[in-house]
Amino acid sequence: MSSRIQEIKLKNILFRVDADQSIGFGHYKRCSAILDELDRDATTILLTKSDNDFDSTPFKKKIILDDFPDINSEISFIKRIIKENEIDVLISDINNYKATENPGEYREYIEKLNSLNVVLISFEDFKIYDVNADIIVIPYVGSENLKIDKKKKKKYLLGPKFFVLRKEFITNKAIKKTSNKRKKVLVSMGGSDTNNLTSQVIKVLSKISIELEVYVVKGPLSNFTAEQIQKSFRNSNSNFEIINSPKNMSDLMKKSDIAITTSGLTQYETSAMGLPAIVISINDYHKYVVDEFAKSNSIVSFGLFNKSFSNKLKKEVLRLLKNTDLINAMSKNGKGLVDGLGAQRILDKINLQLN
Repeated sequence: MSSRIQEIKLKNILFRVDADQSIGFGHYKRCSAILDELDRDATTILLTKSDNDFDSTPFKKKIILDDFPDINSEISFIKRIIKENEIDVLISDINNYKATENPGEYREYIEKLNSLNVVLISFEDFKIYDVNADIIVIPYVGSENLKIDKKKKKKYLLGPKFFVLRKEFITNKAIKKTSNKRKKVLVSMGGSDTNNLTSQVIKVLSKISIELEVYVVKGPLSNFTAEQIQKSFRNSNSNFEIINSPKNMSDLMKKSDIAITTSGLTQYETSAMGLPAIVISINDYHKYVVDEFAKSNSIVSFGLFNKSFSNKLKKEVLRLLKNTDLINAMSKNGKGLVDGLGAQRILDKINLQLN
């Protein structure tokens, strides 16, 4: 697919996105992936309420949104930022459980952003999607079936063909099959792992009879320690390796047989890499979304963390690792689901909107 990015060079783009321990880093990573498709001369500004140490270097400028007494005060501040930096396009990716605790207030916020004389692109989900923006992106499996008014539907970009992948997951897709007897399992619970699922998963893997090579990803705000992991594996035949904030996650996915991850954007990355994943949901809404995704037969929807977690996870891991045909089928399904052209398609639509 050829992109029309070069026809109109998007000069000044403002990204409104947050990332912290409770929200996670998926929304931020999605926005930073869009940067890779932009003209290098573009001025890109990160506008965020998250004043932490996550890497914001892909953006040319970072502006912190302080706490404001009301929505209008915050919008006035954003309006000034837009004027001072001659912003053409505003990309909002703040639809998370914290931002949408008050749906009416969230819709009002997006409405006011849309009044600021810029092209507004808003990433939404199944829960709140009836917002007023120039382009509304819901890039998830099953979103094509949402009941949206026909007159409004032309504003929507629906389904996984609009899912934004980082370039590493596009250029590094080939899966290498290893001859090593040890099965390789990737454990990644996102940038924060608020529920400390990593430690719980490791306890289960350390007790599995099959010899494993376990890659444990530690996000920038994860709380588990190397000592905790080492203690779990003390009497195990399996090995483990902790990788702190890996620069190239696709390499780890490439050499793994299966992944265990939490509900979020990572399941799309594993699918794009052809890596079957067991996905643990952190709440009922996420379970609904993961259940929809699991219909693609590239992941297993594990369900919610509960008292029967350990036995259930052990059985699921063994079921996959002992069934090569199933793993190969899931791998094939995943690679056919996300092609990596989502960012290009979205930018094409922005160009059309500017025209």
